[in-house]
Amino acid sequence: MTLQNPETTSAGPLFGTVWHTLSLAIVLAVPAYVEWGESLATLPVGWMPHVVAMGSAYLALATFVVLMSPGRTLRGLLDIVAATVSVYGAALVLLSARPDIPVSRQVVALSMSLALFLALLPIVLQRRRAYGFVIQVVLILAVAVSGAWNQTSSGIHLEVAFGDSRSLSKVPFVITYEQGLFEKYGLDVELWIPPEEGESGIAASQGGRPAHPDILVDGHSPLIYRMVTEANFPAMISLAGGDCLTRTHIIGRPGLERLEDLKGKRLGINRQRSTTGYVARLLARRMGWDPILDISILEFGRDADSLKNRLVDAIVANERSFAQLQKEGYPVLANTRDWSEPMAGNSVMVEREWLSAPGHRDAALRFLKASAEGFALFHRNPELARQVMAKWNRHMGDDLGETVYDRGDSFPRKPYPCYEGVKRTMEIYDSNEMRRYTPKDFYDDSLMRELDESGFLDRLYK
Repeated sequence: MTLQNPETTSAGPLFGTVWHTLSLAIVLAVPAYVEWGESLATLPVGWMPHVVAMGSAYLALATFVVLMSPGRTLRGLLDIVAATVSVYGAALVLLSARPDIPVSRQVVALSMSLALFLALLPIVLQRRRAYGFVIQVVLILAVAVSGAWNQTSSGIHLEVAFGDSRSLSKVPFVITYEQGLFEKYGLDVELWIPPEEGESGIAASQGGRPAHPDILVDGHSPLIYRMVTEANFPAMISLAGGDCLTRTHIIGRPGLERLEDLKGKRLGINRQRSTTGYVARLLARRMGWDPILDISILEFGRDADSLKNRLVDAIVANERSFAQLQKEGYPVLANTRDWSEPMAGNSVMVEREWLSAPGHRDAALRFLKASAEGFALFHRNPELARQVMAKWNRHMGDDLGETVYDRGDSFPRKPYPCYEGVKRTMEIYDSNEMRRYTPKDFYDDSLMRELDESGFLDRLYK
């Protein structure tokens, strides 16, 4: 004997509408929170096809239940199980056709299990619907409260690391961190800070730099060099660039007066793969010199002491060495900013695989929003910028701080990836391996274009 189906009772249509509306919310909200740790209202836009597919699958199942009106028999229950597997299998196939959306089978399985449970529950309970509504209300409240807690308490956790130097081009990111802008955009950033270069009011992080941080703020040119010279170096891309023009100084020992005097001499840099190494090769290219035979480019010799101790004849100076040596009267052979040469300097870098993982594009977009506002503060609030510079590196806060700050005027208002700098890097480090790549292999500007087209970047300067 088949027991009466609750869908056929007097309150059937109204009951069914309310039941399936609440069930749909649960089927979407619970997997979304489990997978991304967010409520439906704050899910990344890129995951909407995933959510829509799950919702459509449940609605197809609900339609089947209404049309078939299965009773509480083994056959009726098996019909619902078969329908659930079929519609969610179809959703999984459709999602698989979208290569830009990694299909999470765990989410599909969880959503399918909830759908099956909620489709069977009113049939099993029959007239005792109150039990079912209590279960639904508890589930919805649990998801809503946990989602709100996740958004307001700690935010999305990101491990972010700076490169090994305390260069001027990292100051906008320091401003972002110190002004609480990451928290403003829903991020919980754990920032690795490089060792001090002299006195500093911002302590270095304990321990070595993380091997694989979520986001790395470092010179893009050095990473391109490593990608084409180290077999095991991960594929990394730039999402934004904050330092796209050469702006270092070449400082010589007393007696040298111009760049031509460096032919046959020793030029100190950090490493061949560093931005100082890039500038050294750029110098040789501009002068028409062979970078091996016409000039000696020496690694680990870019500091002021190397020049003072005559280990090198000139250095590609960072801000600290520039401030110190200029104050002591050493000759400035070149201000590379006058060259107007593109460079791929400090940029927002991520591993390409990281960006494709669930929720990471949204986290990266939030990071770019916060960073763009930090750049805007650097430009719009010079006093704040100088204060942070003085904390970041004491030599940026002395009587030469104004000169150093003026060099930051080359920072872009809209920090797109350094397109021309990437192309120039590929020319400077031309090789058989480099020719396997195109410039677009080294950056993804889609997130910056999204911010720009929405008007977000323009609003920061109004």
